[in-house]
Amino acid sequence: MVGVCSGAFLSTAASIDIKVYGKGSHGSMPHLSVDTVVLAANIVTRLQTIVSREINPMEMAVLTVGALNAGDTSNVIPQEAVIKINIRAYSDEVRKHLIEGIKRVTKAECMASNSPKEPEFRIYNEYPLTINDREAALKLIEAFKKYLGENRVAENYQPMSASEDLSNIPNALGVPYVYWGFGGYLDKDRILPNHNPGFAPDLHPTLETGTEAAIVAVMSYLAKDN
Repeated sequence: MVGVCSGAFLSTAASIDIKVYGKGSHGSMPHLSVDTVVLAANIVTRLQTIVSREINPMEMAVLTVGALNAGDTSNVIPQEAVIKINIRAYSDEVRKHLIEGIKRVTKAECMASNSPKEPEFRIYNEYPLTINDREAALKLIEAFKKYLGENRVAENYQPMSASEDLSNIPNALGVPYVYWGFGGYLDKDRILPNHNPGFAPDLHPTLETGTEAAIVAVMSYLAKDN
C-alpha cells in the first residue's frame, strides 16, 4: 500500500541538549551537595506539563526526553547532568513555545535547587515542516492509481509526527515536491515503529512496492510534457 497526502505531512523537529550543574559530594554527605540527579529528575517530570498543560489540545506537539546521563557510581553525587530532548510540532508558534518552555522550566528548577551555575542549552538537528504541494500530490495519486491499482493507494494518508530534511532542497530551489510512504508489514498486529529493537519490515512485497512507486512517480513527472 502506498500512502500520499497533500498539504502538511511531516512535522518540524529539533533536538535539545541541556547541561545542568550542581555540587559533587560523597553519597554519605548529601547535605554538602547540590544533587544533579534529583535536579535532572525534577526537570524531566516538570517538562511533561508543557504539552499537557500549556499547548492547546487541538495543536500537535511532542516533547520526548530520550536520555538522562548523570554520574558513574552509586556512592558519588555527580556535579553535572545532561538531559537530551526531542520536540515535534506542526507550527513554528508551537515549536517556539516548546523551546521557550523547556528553557523556562529548566532555569526555574535550577534556581529551586540552588544550582551554582546557569544551565547550558544546545539546539541541533532542526528540521522544517514538510508540506506536499497539492497539485503535484493529486497528480501523483492519479498516477499511482493508474499503474498500481486503486486498492494499493491510500490517498488520504494522515500527517505524521516524523520529520525529514528533504524539503530543504526543493524549498531552496523553489520547486514543488511530494513526500509519500508505503506499508512495510503484512501482519498489522505486529507493526513496530522505527528505532524499536524489533523493527523489521517484511522485505517482500515492501521492496517491490517501493521500487514500483518510485518508477511510477519519476515516469509520471518525465511524461507530463510529452
